[in-house]
Amino acid sequence: MNLHLLVIAPIVTALFILFFKELRQVRMIALLGAGFQLILTVLLLSTFCNERAAEIQHPCFFIVL
Repeated sequence: MNLHLLVIAPIVTALFILFFKELRQVRMIALLGAGFQLILTVLLLSTFCNERAAEIQHPCFFIVL
């Protein structure tokens, strides 16, 4: 899984927030961005735990390209 998404997600969320003026819309965009980050974090954690349980002998579980 690509770890760059954990860096790109908040940047994209912040850029989307710049295009909206109403407080309700800004809050909705922030909520969607936070939800996406939460789902991504859970997926990364489960993948990491599964690879740990399988005892994969690789020096780096997640290779950033």
